[in-house]
Amino acid sequence: MSAVFSIIHMKIILLLLMFLLGLEAGAKSPKREFRSAWLAAYYCIDWPRQKGVGKDIEEQQKKDLCKYIDDHARRNFTGICFHVRTAADALYHSSYEPWSEYLTGERGKEPTWDPLAFAVEECHRRGLECYAWINPFRIVNGTQARNTVQDRQWRKNGWVLTSGKYSVFNPAVKGAREHIKKVVKEIYSNYRIDGILFDDYFYPNRIGPQAADASLFAKNGEGFASIGDWRRHNVNSFIRELYEQIQDDRPDMRFGISPAGVAGKGLKDCPQELELPPFIGNARDWQYDDIFSDPLAWLAEGCLDFVSPQIYWNVTEGLSRYSKNVSFRDLAAWWGQVAQKCGRHLYVSLAPYCFTDNIQGKRTQSNNSRHWADMALQIDLCREAGAGAPGQIMYSAKYMDGPACKGWGTYLQERSYQHKALVPIIDWKEAPRPEKPRLKRNGNKLSWGKGQAAKGCDPIVRFTIYAIPRSVKPEKANNADGDGIDSKYLLGVCYNHFFVIPEKYLNGHWFAVCAYDGYGNESQPAVAE
Repeated sequence: MSAVFSIIHMKIILLLLMFLLGLEAGAKSPKREFRSAWLAAYYCIDWPRQKGVGKDIEEQQKKDLCKYIDDHARRNFTGICFHVRTAADALYHSSYEPWSEYLTGERGKEPTWDPLAFAVEECHRRGLECYAWINPFRIVNGTQARNTVQDRQWRKNGWVLTSGKYSVFNPAVKGAREHIKKVVKEIYSNYRIDGILFDDYFYPNRIGPQAADASLFAKNGEGFASIGDWRRHNVNSFIRELYEQIQDDRPDMRFGISPAGVAGKGLKDCPQELELPPFIGNARDWQYDDIFSDPLAWLAEGCLDFVSPQIYWNVTEGLSRYSKNVSFRDLAAWWGQVAQKCGRHLYVSLAPYCFTDNIQGKRTQSNNSRHWADMALQIDLCREAGAGAPGQIMYSAKYMDGPACKGWGTYLQERSYQHKALVPIIDWKEAPRPEKPRLKRNGNKLSWGKGQAAKGCDPIVRFTIYAIPRSVKPEKANNADGDGIDSKYLLGVCYNHFFVIPEKYLNGHWFAVCAYDGYGNESQPAVAE
């Protein structure tokens, strides 16, 4: 009995030590960190909670959306990833695709408002970035009606590839690829979004070698060892073409993709000079063989700005989603090494939805401090893996502060996101430093000119506002690593040209404002007493 008691006692001590070490690590809230959440419209997972049209429904949809945005701003996030295209549809005014059934209740039915325009405005009002989350290829996964004028025309064009109940835009067909590129271009041309994020759906899952595209492979697959290699080439070609288009139009707008967490099979095709680390663990790379997605190829070719692998399992052994095949710790470190070798950023997707896990039909008790501590540890590991450019995207929004579960958002802010943050700097693109704004103070209001950002097509321009106690001299207010003013003084990011000083900072502080561009660069600070 005493031996058993000693073992239990030792485990309790170890858990306490891990918790205390975690608190210490969490106290180091970095100035540069991508912090976002997936806000899913597909099947109304997060939003809207009520489908339909009409003034009352519109007002409720806006209210619910603003609640999410307010919560994320309060929790010191840097932005949200707003689902604008779930299945060849639109939650914005589109010239190419029908309105989403998840918004209006009927595919193609026009609403009374534009959710993306509203989301961008409300995010920017609170200093948050707004990313357009797009599913590039999916048309339908099930039996939902697809009979709009656009749907019929796509089938007539021969753009649609169907396997079972799953239909996608065929990546092998140039017209289909061009259509998606036009869709994406219209979004970033008409809306002041800060970035674009793709999720992890490409070819239909487990589409076989004798599927409907076999005849196209027979005609166009010369030089490829298998239909799988040809399919991956089709997806890779699309990603490359789209990235080149974005660099021509809006190079300061970030583009990233969120693949499955395990991705090692494509290493054999990557250039040896990159010296990418061998994959760890023994988990199957199903995305390479089943949906013909090869994120290592995109990184190796530099066809995206960040990768957000979905590492949806626990660090701590004994929790419901702990993996013995490949540990979270090892996998996050591996992705970090790959991203750094390829000169890109790693923003890991994490899974607070697991706090309401249903394992084999049995609801687990996961929404508690033990599981929150595990996810906080995941954030620490993401910070280590991401080096100077860490980041996380939480799946999904309703698990942060409700309505699915409560508690994690408060814990996150107290433990990991104590201070506001700026996004990591994209240092592989040439961009002059933004010009220092001309700052004035009039009572409780700071104001400045429009400022100039780096060259580009309609570049992203915003501003960072700091309040520093008068007892802190300018040279002492800076980050130890030389990255401008310490984020503990950061009041927020502003997309306007004025800022109302909160009452608590009106006395005993001096203020600094920097221009802040889409690449993440800050100008020299303009100072006001």
